[in-house]
Amino acid sequence: MQIRINFIIFAALLFFLPQQAFSSDCESIAHLVSLEGTIEYKAAGSESWQPARLEQAFCNGDALRSGRDSRAAVRMINDTLFRLDHDSTITFTHIVKKDRSLLDLLKGAVHFISRVPRSLEIKTPYVNAAIEGTEFVVTVKDDRTEVTVYEGKVVARNDSGSVDLTANQTGSATSGQAPLRIVVAQPRDAVAWALYYPPLPAQQDAAGELAHQVIDAIVKNDIEQAVALAEQAISANPQSAAALMAQSYVDQAQFDIPAALEHSRKAAERSPQDAITQARLAEVLLMTGDTKAARRIASAAVQLDSSLAQTQTVLGFSSLRAVNLDDAASAFEKAIQLDSAAPLPRLGLGLVKIRRGDLKAGREEIETAALLDPNNALLRSYMGKAYYEEKRSGLASEQF
Repeated sequence: MQIRINFIIFAALLFFLPQQAFSSDCESIAHLVSLEGTIEYKAAGSESWQPARLEQAFCNGDALRSGRDSRAAVRMINDTLFRLDHDSTITFTHIVKKDRSLLDLLKGAVHFISRVPRSLEIKTPYVNAAIEGTEFVVTVKDDRTEVTVYEGKVVARNDSGSVDLTANQTGSATSGQAPLRIVVAQPRDAVAWALYYPPLPAQQDAAGELAHQVIDAIVKNDIEQAVALAEQAISANPQSAAALMAQSYVDQAQFDIPAALEHSRKAAERSPQDAITQARLAEVLLMTGDTKAARRIASAAVQLDSSLAQTQTVLGFSSLRAVNLDDAASAFEKAIQLDSAAPLPRLGLGLVKIRRGDLKAGREEIETAALLDPNNALLRSYMGKAYYEEKRSGLASEQF
């Protein structure tokens, strides 16, 4: 009799336990495509947070959080990508492939790219955001939620009312108040945390500090400021590899590729044992069409430091230019493993997949690249080309 009672109790406990409490199998509804810093997940029905890994799969009910100075990017099965800012927590409440899905953003900021109309709703403490096929950012602050739209349309609503938001509009809602449109001078600032900053040689002096400010200005598309800062950096130390390399990025931003080649070559000469300067020189050589020299210098950069994503990336592009698709794919995949937050290896891998005839997989890689550096015009252009090849001309024109 005691055995029978124990069995009944055990069976009852099983009935009330979440499925994941006794089975690690579930239907995957999303996976992690990029991570920086401390990223953790909590399985549905669990109370403990575990370290997440690249390509980590998630199920409905799972939660994901980022620590200080940390970010993560996720692709869901409904053709939606999102990137989580630092100190953010989100729950995969109900994600499905075709009908409307639901995410709970408890705190922090998330940048979304969703190309399927009416595919997603974001729940926050102060307002819900229902999307109509768009790109937007949701930020949960201590006393309010803000929604900034870059493309398409979002309906921000709560129990007190609603507001429609379209491109370059921002809505804000506080507790007990209907959401309202607010004026934001620079809507793109809402996603400034998601921008990618190319590395420079380590240099602890005034020229090195100014060089990093140059890159910051270029990434934020303030070319006039970048020009002035680059002049100051080179004046502070004309022999600085960091300053010369930063100047090459200014030249590139001004479409002066010969000048970019001159300055990147000088930077490589100043620091011949620095893999970053050599990789940059190879990158600019590719822009000039000198594939043979670019591949030679890219290979030398890998020999100097094969653990840098930049060296693997430029080797991948030089192989792609030479139509060595297997070598290119291998280099891009290594670069992604080394730095999953870098956008260019994703672009390169996407181009390889398209060249191999897999347009959908290639487009997904390029979308990931754009998510990792949302203000990069080159990535937007390639994403537009991919949409055009898929005969989605409306989406293509928005990217162009």
